[in-house]
Amino acid sequence: MYPLYNFASEITGIIFAIEDNTAEQMVRQQMFEQEKNQALSRVVAGIAHEIRNPLSSIKTFVELIPKKFQSERFQKQITTHVPREIDRLNQLIEADRLCTAENSKC
Repeated sequence: MYPLYNFASEITGIIFAIEDNTAEQMVRQQMFEQEKNQALSRVVAGIAHEIRNPLSSIKTFVELIPKKFQSERFQKQITTHVPREIDRLNQLIEADRLCTAENSKC
């Protein structure tokens, strides 16, 4: 808002300057969405990596069953490691479930 002067330097009105910033707001919103999507992609990649580790361990043990099941050492390892890896998966799923629940504080 600016005063409007005449030739005698008397205020005769007011000038309002209005600027359309719709395009700027749209660009800001798009940037926000893009940053949000990138952050979500990083979280998903991290979760996928954490899930892949226990699954790889379980897969290895399952592949070895036909060859080594008679071994007492192998039986002890499979009965120790596979349940532990399944617990890790369950913890990841539970943590994810709690983080996506309504009113989450993750």
